[in-house]
Amino acid sequence: PNEEASYFTGLYFMGKGNCKQAISYFKKSDDTRIESHKYLAKCFEKEGDYQLAAEQLILVYQRNNDSTVLRNLLSLQKEKLHGDKNLSSLKALVEASPKQIQFKEAFASALLAAGDSVTAAIEFEEIIKLENTHTKANLELGIYKARDNQCKQAMPLLQLALNAGLPTANAEKELGYCLLASKNEEAAWELLWKAREQTLHWPKREEDLLELTKKLDKKAKLPKTLIDSRLSTLYSDLQKLDSTNVEANLFLGRKLMQQQKYAEAAHHFQLAAKKDRSDRQLWSELGLSYLEAGRADSAEGALQHALDLGIKDDQTVIGLARSYQAKGWGDVAKSILSTLIEEKPKSHLAIYWYGQLLHKDGKFEEARTQLLKAVQLSPEEQVYKTSLREVETALNQLKK
Repeated sequence: PNEEASYFTGLYFMGKGNCKQAISYFKKSDDTRIESHKYLAKCFEKEGDYQLAAEQLILVYQRNNDSTVLRNLLSLQKEKLHGDKNLSSLKALVEASPKQIQFKEAFASALLAAGDSVTAAIEFEEIIKLENTHTKANLELGIYKARDNQCKQAMPLLQLALNAGLPTANAEKELGYCLLASKNEEAAWELLWKAREQTLHWPKREEDLLELTKKLDKKAKLPKTLIDSRLSTLYSDLQKLDSTNVEANLFLGRKLMQQQKYAEAAHHFQLAAKKDRSDRQLWSELGLSYLEAGRADSAEGALQHALDLGIKDDQTVIGLARSYQAKGWGDVAKSILSTLIEEKPKSHLAIYWYGQLLHKDGKFEEARTQLLKAVQLSPEEQVYKTSLREVETALNQLKK
């Protein structure tokens, strides 16, 4: 049959649902007839040959720039073509219309998805040459260059994408690292924090952000409340990832002690102590948290362990004395405190607690003497003054 007859015969078989036969006739029809290629595309798609269907749609679009054909083509590529077939089809489309940005973007994105970031970067660069404010191209090329340690070129690209309002943790993260490399630590910190808020499961980056936050904390240029709030968040995240992490548990335990949440603080110190039996400061803080939480037996063991490890601070010794007193061993407690006071006669904290023990024993005159010394040594401590007034009240009542 001639080309005209082949076209109509193809239509006949297509109408009957026999696409295989229809394809054979459409192929013999006039190649310049756009409808033949459209019907071939439909038949190829129905037969499951999506690559050939895409090729036919590309031919149609090349000839008439029909937006409907373009939508059908892009839909076919998105839904039916995968891997190399999709790349091959998109590449053909780009080659057919080299200045069509939409095709280049689809091809570059497919290359990225396939793991070919180098070729994708080349395509995104070509897009920027055609349209220098193209948001996605600036974003992806910026990320590529940042990861390739080309920060000088990456930063303006990433900044343009972010200024366009494109929400992406990757852009903020990579720009943050570039700023960090250029020693702009505060700006880097803000961007990395924004990226963290969008990407919560980010252990390695959170570790870097934690180190940067601690560094900025030491410089003391930023509001302390903001630094502390973010440190608390980062250490909480770190502790969730590693429940026995010593640094995280120490920080969280100390914060809880400041808030007088002693049982919760003890829990964090205990987790850290499971991992490190040699940190005397940790064991001291564990013991003191036990003491404030009302666990005198546990406090005694932890504080004694801290002393055995060589800690020499007054608070640990005083804590041990207090733990004995809480267990009803007041004489042992007073003995420990009096020894400490002999060694350190200006230890106002030891003198204060010695006065408190004497007060509980009903030795008000002796207690008053010790508490007065504590007030004189550290007049800014209001708790010393309050305890002194309580003893003086008790003495006055006795005199009545």
